[in-house]
Amino acid sequence: MEEEQLTPIIEELTKVLEGKASREEIEQQVSTFANVYMVEDPKRIRDSILKKYGMGPVSDVSFVTADHVQKKIGDLLGNENRVDILAKIVFVEKKSATIKGVLRHLLSGTLGDETGTASFTIWDGDNITLEQGSVYRFKNAYTKLWNDRVQINIGNNGTIVKEDIAVEVSGAAGPSGPAAKMKIADLKGTESNVDLEVKAVIAERKTVSIRGEERTIISGTVADETGSAQFTVWNAEEISVEEGATYTFKDAYTKLWNEQVQVNIGNKGAVEPLGRDITVSSAPAMPAKAAPTAPGVRKKISELTGSESNVDIVAKVMFAEKRDISIKGEPRTIISGTLGDETGTASFTAWDASTVEMEKDSVYLIGNAYTKIWNDRIQINLGNRCTVTKQDVEISTPERQITYSSSVAKVCDLKEGIGSVTVTGKILSVECKTINARGEDKQVWSGILADETGKIQFSAWNDFGLNEGDAVRIENAYIRGWKGIPQLNIGDRSTVDKVDDTFGDVSASAASEKTVGEIIRTGGGLDMCVTGTVMDVRAGSGIIKRCPECKRSILSNECMTHGTVVPVPDLRMKVVIDDSTGAMSAIVNRDITEKLTGITLAEAEEYAAENGESSVAKLLGDRILMRNVTFRGNVMSDEYGPSMIVRDADPDSRDVAKEAEKLLSEVEEAMM
Repeated sequence: MEEEQLTPIIEELTKVLEGKASREEIEQQVSTFANVYMVEDPKRIRDSILKKYGMGPVSDVSFVTADHVQKKIGDLLGNENRVDILAKIVFVEKKSATIKGVLRHLLSGTLGDETGTASFTIWDGDNITLEQGSVYRFKNAYTKLWNDRVQINIGNNGTIVKEDIAVEVSGAAGPSGPAAKMKIADLKGTESNVDLEVKAVIAERKTVSIRGEERTIISGTVADETGSAQFTVWNAEEISVEEGATYTFKDAYTKLWNEQVQVNIGNKGAVEPLGRDITVSSAPAMPAKAAPTAPGVRKKISELTGSESNVDIVAKVMFAEKRDISIKGEPRTIISGTLGDETGTASFTAWDASTVEMEKDSVYLIGNAYTKIWNDRIQINLGNRCTVTKQDVEISTPERQITYSSSVAKVCDLKEGIGSVTVTGKILSVECKTINARGEDKQVWSGILADETGKIQFSAWNDFGLNEGDAVRIENAYIRGWKGIPQLNIGDRSTVDKVDDTFGDVSASAASEKTVGEIIRTGGGLDMCVTGTVMDVRAGSGIIKRCPECKRSILSNECMTHGTVVPVPDLRMKVVIDDSTGAMSAIVNRDITEKLTGITLAEAEEYAAENGESSVAKLLGDRILMRNVTFRGNVMSDEYGPSMIVRDADPDSRDVAKEAEKLLSEVEEAMM
């Protein structure tokens, strides 16, 4: 559930439970029910919390319901939590999207009234039908801003009532006002509502997957008399853009990427034939400036921080090569390599090779460059406003870059964001892969490293001669994360040395035992062990169908990758574990589900044939709920909390009754 939907529940419970629970405690409990237990019914959330404090069902309490106001679309700010809107359906379409692993059917489109229009989404559209041109009252909606535009959302709390009245729809764009007519050279990359008259230089129709939904787009390059820019039409099923033709882009919005303006035509935008020719310029569009660019600050390479937006550098080209790459479907020739001065070296990229010359061993004054950090190293970028002037001077460059300090850590202490670390461990596995990075094929060595405290995935961007079974000391590595799982990155400035093997067989070592609270604080990891009580069996448990090719779970015999297939039945559980320090979700495969519940897939299918497939989840719940279980597997973590992909599980062997008696005895002795 969205934060805006949780706020009214928190407000109500804070008033009712005054003196029994603090607001902070209530916020934590509401968040756990919504984001960990995945409970979407607000009434169920508040009733469950009330029951915990002995207050019985909701009928025992008089709740104060926050008033929701009615607004016109033109008055919406994008931060409303509970708002009523009377509006006409300008456009509506059904969509399917995979959200948190569950296929959902949505309704989205455009609403309008006399003050303007705005896009909307109904997040559960299974049993809702909206007629284009009809008027509806949307109650308890909430709004957000995206690309500087208001979006109206109708969630589980919202209701929709058809009204038999007339509503005139204004052509205005809501709060952002009418579109401004501009030239490409005047664009800043921040416009939310602009009209352009352009010629299509390059136009390519393609199908892409956006949030699990197949969508037809058109992308390429457009130009006018002042410059050129990349463009994308995001809903192009009924739109045509032909190379060489001229068009008016209406209600477009712009963004910046690699310091160049991109023009976007979204749901509100339109593409109309212009009917006259345009003499175009090939100059790429850059953010418009009110005045000529001021000289950059002069710096040495060792003084660069990776955040400079306008810097001058005098440096020697130590290595340079031209490369042809593709950016957003548009071919481009760039120059990349290494620059150096007496203080150090850094990689560079000149994004338009037609405007500069970079000869090896020559010295240049590079003006108005900008810098970034990538793989924990400085990168110098030469954009469209950069100048390159050859210098008749000599520069002596160091044989290697300046040294770095590095902290020593065990694998169990590594977490995302650590910048320079030394780790000693044993290589359990390693393989070489070829990946495409920035349009270039590059080799990367990846595998698993372990010490006595745990295991971690690693990636080496150079060949350090790593072999399975080697004990190594890795200095100046850095930690990145993927879905909350820390990953050890061995970069250009890292060093790897072989050391004596003092680890033994760490591949068979016990999993890293963690509490849920520790995982919530530090993030996910490999081969973790958690013991807790199974509190809930979530939707998506029981008999499921999988694609026979890719093994993904599917609905209605349709695989997003392989189309209509004959599905393969499978058995799984999605459970919630609570160990008193916190709660987390876990996905349990067929073998472990059968092991924990004693119910086989064949038995589950037989039971489903008599009682319906939905009954299988309840049958599994009767066998597993409120049992203490030790789970082992890899833990991922995101904004919804930690989740384990279970590799093994065993019922907890502790005698809960005996432990309770022992605890009671200790308490009684302490009170004597």
